[in-house]
Amino acid sequence: MRIFKFSNIIFIFGLLFSIFVLCYSIYRTFNPQIYFYQHATVSISPEYYTIYLIISLFLIFFFIFCLKLDHNKKINVSLLLSTIIISLYIFEFYLWNFDKLNKIKNNTIIHQINILNDLRNKNIDAYLNYFPKNLLENISTINGLKYKEEIIFPINGIGNITSISNNEHGYNPIIAYDEYGFNNPKGIYDDNKKIDIIMVGDSFAEGVSVNSEDSIQASLRKSNYNTLSIARGGSGPLMQLASIKEYAEILKPKVVLWFFFENDINDLKTELKSSTLVKYMNDENYSQKLIFKQKQIDFILKKYLKNKEIKFLKNINQSSKNFNEVKKFNSNRIVKNIIYFTKLTKLRKRLGILDYIKLFTLPPSVPHPWLLNEDTPIKEFEHILKNAKKLVSSWEGKMYLVYIPYKSSYYKNASRHPISKHVFETTNKLNIPVIDLHTKVLINHPRPFLLYEDHFNVNGYKFISEGLIKELKKENIIPSK
Repeated sequence: MRIFKFSNIIFIFGLLFSIFVLCYSIYRTFNPQIYFYQHATVSISPEYYTIYLIISLFLIFFFIFCLKLDHNKKINVSLLLSTIIISLYIFEFYLWNFDKLNKIKNNTIIHQINILNDLRNKNIDAYLNYFPKNLLENISTINGLKYKEEIIFPINGIGNITSISNNEHGYNPIIAYDEYGFNNPKGIYDDNKKIDIIMVGDSFAEGVSVNSEDSIQASLRKSNYNTLSIARGGSGPLMQLASIKEYAEILKPKVVLWFFFENDINDLKTELKSSTLVKYMNDENYSQKLIFKQKQIDFILKKYLKNKEIKFLKNINQSSKNFNEVKKFNSNRIVKNIIYFTKLTKLRKRLGILDYIKLFTLPPSVPHPWLLNEDTPIKEFEHILKNAKKLVSSWEGKMYLVYIPYKSSYYKNASRHPISKHVFETTNKLNIPVIDLHTKVLINHPRPFLLYEDHFNVNGYKFISEGLIKELKKENIIPSK
């Protein structure tokens, strides 16, 4: 008898819950939620709630039907439902713990330091990742780092060391950098074969967020293109021009692929504050001769990164004074996590039911990130591209601009970023060929947004590389024999 009553309670609860979901879905269809997600403001489109509206209607009829079943069938169905629900929450609990263990927040430097210490214990020379743009954040380093009586602005990294990248996909990629501090295999500069392709750009061209073998340059090498990436995360157009002057001009590749991302113009604003970097734009003959100063660069960057690590560890003690605030923050997180757990958030995401992005829509009044304004240095960008093309042409090389769109372009009903119009007008004016990854590659994928986090994931880099290789072959760019 108790089991029978328990069965009725389950069905009545299920019926009431289904009615609640139905009412909530109808409400949200006309009052969509607004989120700030990945640099853009987005709202969930009505189609998302339509899924739950249909499911809730089905469940309402299902539970009404169950209430009319005979005694034994009610018990059997209720036991089956209980088993399914308990199993779902056990699996949800597993997913929460799995993600907790395998995905640490991107900005937890202490976690990265722990990984570096493990590598050091194995006699591996390991350092925090170096981003040249960080020098621009401090007035004392905005023009470079001091080595004896000389000021050097390294646009590369420490040579022959190991570093780690941020965690975007559930792991921290461990990267072994080449002799000049770029993400390439060691010894590739000594190859007697002519360099086919040199890639310049920011983190996308460097290949952050994935292991080295999953980067674009690695894929090009697998297709027999002798390829080097001289890109560094966070660099903008001025640093990219500098990298061509300092490294590509000496190596003289057949092709230079300039990877342009939609925040690069924004980075240029900051770069223009450095008198050292501005010289690359204003003086065609200017060079720091960085390729011949790697020992000096290694010395100053090791000192710089060691000091950064020491400073961070010292600040940990200071941060502990704010324990009460952290505790309050964690309490808020606990409440949110309980709600997410109750809603089977992790499981729905794994099953694709919680695929928010494919159901996101950008309202017409909501702009893309990194919008243009009166301070946007479009003319300076044009001048930089003009200098770069002239420099590459001086050794009979050819430069292509590879346009990388941000994933906000693939939200539902979204338009292209307005910066694309200005970039294409500039490249047309300068007669620089463009490989637009939107129109040439990404548009061919059924759900391009799934190829990104902040950067491309492994599948994203693979898809981009395959499309890029096809475009190179269309341009009759074939590997050297």
